Amino acid sequence: MMSLYPDTADGLDLMKGYTAVDTSNLPITSDELNGLRARLGLGLPSSEKQNVDLYPGNPDLMFVHGISRNFPEWDTTLRQMRKSALDEFQGQYPNFINDLKRALKKENDDALTLGNALFYLDYYNMAISNGQTPTKAAITGDLERQEKAYYKAYMAKGLLGKNSYNRVLANAYLKHILNIINLKVTDITGGKLSDKRIHEIKASLDFGNKITWFTIIKILGAEPADWGYSFGDTITWELMKDGNKFSVKCQIQDSPYDLTSESVGGVLPLDKWSEFIISKMYYGSITDLQKDSGAENPDNHIIRDTADSETGLQWWANQKKYEDRVLLKQTLDTTALPL
Repeated sequence: MMSLYPDTADGLDLMKGYTAVDTSNLPITSDELNGLRARLGLGLPSSEKQNVDLYPGNPDLMFVHGISRNFPEWDTTLRQMRKSALDEFQGQYPNFINDLKRALKKENDDALTLGNALFYLDYYNMAISNGQTPTKAAITGDLERQEKAYYKAYMAKGLLGKNSYNRVLANAYLKHILNIINLKVTDITGGKLSDKRIHEIKASLDFGNKITWFTIIKILGAEPADWGYSFGDTITWELMKDGNKFSVKCQIQDSPYDLTSESVGGVLPLDKWSEFIISKMYYGSITDLQKDSGAENPDNHIIRDTADSETGLQWWANQKKYEDRVLLKQTLDTTALPL
């Protein structure tokens, strides 16, 4: 957790009435924390500290988890993708499991297989990151390179290898970020929104797990430097104003990312940015995907039915504003939002 206002604030509350988060015991180093501050363009906090209250605005549906449980019809395809990706990986690195067992002192552990090595690696890397020593050996050198390739095979091809599935999983985040950016523009240009949180907002932080981040990265067309274990990965969207013109800057980690060939230094005009985000959404019924077995084929809903008759912005104007209940509600209503 970090300061949003470096001259006046040091801690962040989750909501009013909660105490500030004590960062002294978090498994994150000062360098990692300062790196996150730098990505948000913040300096170090001053000695005078003031807590910052955050309203709940990150729906749980933006967390990608329990994919097979939430979309049972996908399970067979996901298993096939994972098997295909790991078979290809094993063809390139036939000694990976034996080398890994030796490194983890698990030579006699028959439970460690190519399919579940991910969990052993996560345990190992989490322990190392927390200053623990789970084994006497270390994953280094050639085994470390194999580990990176394994993570990429498992995640990029095995779990997130199908574009239509990724659109479904990233859809809630795309709707959220599109709406929050455009709500702020509406507020700046008109100043007619009643909720003071829109008037006063300087930064909005959304939190998710690593798979959530990977899913968004895939949808944006980017390639992570490492598909493995890490802390504090970020995607930053900065609303920029030049006279009466607005644009949005995209940064992945601390580097500008060009979403299209028209981007310059990660910056796109607001209308083109909005059109791009809309173009990556899912146009079917996610509710049908969840409740009815075989009710909808995701591959049939990655192109808008109205693509020939209206622009993406016109289509979006007719949609239910996904985040209205989050950002414009008058109470701390925690009722689950539909996707």
